[in-house]
Formats: sequence, structure tokens, C-alpha cells
Amino acid sequence: MNNSGIDVVIPEHLQYEGKDPITARRIATERDHYLEATYYSNQQVFERDEIKTIYNTILIDEIQDYKPEWIKIIRSNFLAEDGEMLLFGDEKQNIYNRALDGERRSKVVEGFGTWIKLTKSYRYTFQSPIIPLVDSFQKSFLLKDYQLDSDESFQLSLTSIGLQAYTTFDRKKIAELAAHIIKIAKEYSIHPNDISVISSQEIVLRELDYVLRNSNSHKERTLCTFPSLEVSEHPKYVKKYQEISASKKKGFNLNSGVLKLSSTHSFKGFESPLIFLLVNNNDAPEMVFTGLTRAKENVVIFLENGSRYFDFFTKHMTKLEGNGDTRIQ
Repeated sequence: MNNSGIDVVIPEHLQYEGKDPITARRIATERDHYLEATYYSNQQVFERDEIKTIYNTILIDEIQDYKPEWIKIIRSNFLAEDGEMLLFGDEKQNIYNRALDGERRSKVVEGFGTWIKLTKSYRYTFQSPIIPLVDSFQKSFLLKDYQLDSDESFQLSLTSIGLQAYTTFDRKKIAELAAHIIKIAKEYSIHPNDISVISSQEIVLRELDYVLRNSNSHKERTLCTFPSLEVSEHPKYVKKYQEISASKKKGFNLNSGVLKLSSTHSFKGFESPLIFLLVNNNDAPEMVFTGLTRAKENVVIFLENGSRYFDFFTKHMTKLEGNGDTRIQ
């Protein structure tokens, strides 16, 4: 839209700079609906404007996150007449609850033929225990709603290769969570550049990031996909939160040399040697599955008390002792 000179205009009644969270959320929801209807899913949005670049090939990843209207807009306006458009996706990472077709595949748009299943994973090293863990999670929580897949190049029982463990956390005791993460990293001699902490809840990550950077016992350098706690509470910057947030996402670098924190939504498409996955009690299976598949070699699960996933991880992973002790039972 920028390239075509289309101005995105937000009506005054959909702009809010106050501090009341309930009002802010309500107006943000109304604003999202307006932008979707007026611009993002409006198939006539480019009707009167010049398209400056037409492509012979368009490749789209994470297709399960797209709405059918978005694909139609791209295909109708940006694909050459004899061009090729190829879609990639995994419907089990359907964290936005997009529609599925009769075969429980991503329902995108007609005219693309049938889905071709890719069976070999290139993310994981040979004998990685992540693959059987993910496969078991699919069978336990996603079998009813989706067609399952697995890496057919090998099958391996979950072993003690690397660091594969779970424990619980209390979001009211973020300092203990931070200390536990640092202790694990030190005991296993894992470089901060190889560590990413992800969660569906940015509010938890913001508090965790603050403690990691400012604790008396450790002052860890971090990189986040979201504004810091200081920025989110500062009266000068709170009005520019969305702008700052977009900048943080754009500047996110996996090889920054420091420990990284990200929402699960923002970390889609990324991967990390070690993932600390904070599983919140309201996380859907698709959200947990997406988090699990971000880990290349090692994954440590932190479950909120009372988690419906507790029995699964008890069965499939080793347990870390509590109180900051990282010894595996």
C-alpha cells in the first residue's frame, strides 16, 4: 500500500491515548476490525491504484496465518499472468484459529490444487529428541482437529540427549523464574546467544526481561521483540507503544550474542538451539505446539500450576527440581 501511495487513515474515534486498559483494548479491537474491513481484506483496495511491481514467482510461508482474502489480493494484483505462486504452511500452528477445509487442512483459496505433504525435517539434527516429543504432542492434543505429520527419515524414542526437561512456575514469582533460567544456562554452559525464552503472554515476558536485566544476582543482556517494562510504563513513550513495538520486531536478531525473549506469535519462523517455553494455563494446543517446534536441540518447559499439559510432560520429559535447583530427577 505504501508503494502504491495508499494512505491508511484511522478515524479519530478509533485513536486512544489514555491509560485505561479496558478502554484501550476495546478501541484497539474496533480499530483492528476497521483496518481489516477497509484495507487488509478489502479486495478492491488496489482497484484504482498503480501496481508498481509484478512478480513472476511468489512464495508465501506460514500460510496458516493468512486469511483467504489476503491471498486473493496478492494473487490478483501482484502475480504475473503466467507466474507461479507457492504456499507453505503447517495448520497445527494455527494460533489465530483460521478456517480449515474438509480435510482439516488450511482453508486458503481455491485454485492452488491439493496440498503436498513434506515429511523430512531439516531443522533438527539426527537423533534429535525434539521430533518424537512433537510427534507425541500432536497425537495427544491435535489428532482430533488436524491431519498429523512426522519426520519419516527416522523415529527415535525420547532419550536423555541434551537438555529436555520440565518444571512449574508461578507468574507472581518472576524473580524465581529468572534465577532458574540463569542457573540452567550456567550449569549446562549454554551461551546466551543460543537461548530464547518464548511465551504467548508478553506481560509475563516484560516482567521477566526486567528481572533478568536488573537482578542483584545477575544483570543479563537481552534482546526482545517487544518494548521493555520501563518503556511500557513511561508516560513519554506509552503513546508510541505500537510504533516502538514494530521497531523492536524489525530489529530482532537471533545472532545478537545475547539472551532473547519473544512472544510465540513473533517467534514464528525463527528457531533456537535452546528454547525456554513458558506454557500459560490458557494456551491452546496450537500455541504450545508452535512453541515446541521452535527448539532445534534443547527445550525446557515451564508450566503454570494446574496446567492441563502437566500429565503429558510428566510422561514424556524429565523433571527439574524446584527452588532453582536444576538437577534432573
